Amino acid sequence: MMVFSPQGIEGRAVRHDPRPLRGERESLADLQQGSLTGTKKDVLSLITNQLYMDKTDYFLYGLQNQFGNNSTPSPMAATLTFKDQPSLPSWILRGKKTFRIGRHPENDFILKESWISRRHAMIQQESNHQYQIIDLGSANGTFVNGSRIITPTSLHTGDLVALGKTKLLFDQRTAPKLNPTSLQNLGDETIAFVNKQRVIILVCDIHRYTELSEAVGNEQISRLLLEWNKKTTQIIHACHGQVDKFIGDAVLAFWLQDDHYHLEQVLAAALQINTITAELGAQFHFPWPLTTGAAMNSGTIMLGNLGVDGSRDFTMVGDAVNVAFRLENQTQAHCQEVILGPQTYGLLRHYQDIFTPQTFDLKGKNSKVHGYTTTFKKLATVIRP
Repeated sequence: MMVFSPQGIEGRAVRHDPRPLRGERESLADLQQGSLTGTKKDVLSLITNQLYMDKTDYFLYGLQNQFGNNSTPSPMAATLTFKDQPSLPSWILRGKKTFRIGRHPENDFILKESWISRRHAMIQQESNHQYQIIDLGSANGTFVNGSRIITPTSLHTGDLVALGKTKLLFDQRTAPKLNPTSLQNLGDETIAFVNKQRVIILVCDIHRYTELSEAVGNEQISRLLLEWNKKTTQIIHACHGQVDKFIGDAVLAFWLQDDHYHLEQVLAAALQINTITAELGAQFHFPWPLTTGAAMNSGTIMLGNLGVDGSRDFTMVGDAVNVAFRLENQTQAHCQEVILGPQTYGLLRHYQDIFTPQTFDLKGKNSKVHGYTTTFKKLATVIRP
């Protein structure tokens, strides 16, 4: 049986008791009913370690079938070197696949600085030997090359990892290789990460997309989406958001709902996406000007890094996500351009006068949902792109 039993660099003994902590059985049942559906029946064990910190619930759990072995040393170890203190010993990532960093003595790598959370971050190695770093809800954040990470993020040689004020250089001398057969190898260990967060969600799509596809053909549409996806990603990142995924002509993105990422940045991203969409339409000489619809909704969702090792699919789930998509559908049905959900509208610090209250009948909702609509033209008068 696989047991999460990290050992600090000071060589301290840690808890090896595989029995679930209080409250873990209920969390495990919830996870099994949802995210774990479809895993093979030969999975023998599921160990859950539930952590409570920084006002957020986190779940770290592992799957291992009868051939799994967490203790096998990796043939492709990596190192983390202290950038500002190169005389300190480097951290060597080998001998296991999961490494935790934080102030608590049970972490694999212990940092005593005040800006480090008790359980700050986790690094894990995939079956293709690629390393990923995951922030565990730290107070001061985890950054890769200057960008705060919210989702599991791949590491490459030369990347600068910042944990609060502590800066580390990642080095993996031999580049990992993708393994196309790993999707079928369910004997590989899976470490999954599920993070409960309050976020602002943005859904944008291109209006009249189906009609456009029929008018210009697949080749032109493919070229459009290639450019649109690239430019949209750049805009969202520049506005401090994270792209969850692209679905055809739509993008799903989110921002943490805290003091650093406020609603004006989400509105600015939506405005810029509409602008570049119009520019791309003109560049491709499409038969009509391209426009977008945008919906923003807020709420608590689950951010998850789930799936078989080597085939992970990071995504977010929750009612707030469903409502965001339903509201965005209303932008075409009601000839609207921008719709805010009620909680999102409540986050506005200014500009309430450019929005008009409206109610919507949304699929799956028993009662009408209140929303607030505006146009990109009005938005451009108050938001700096």
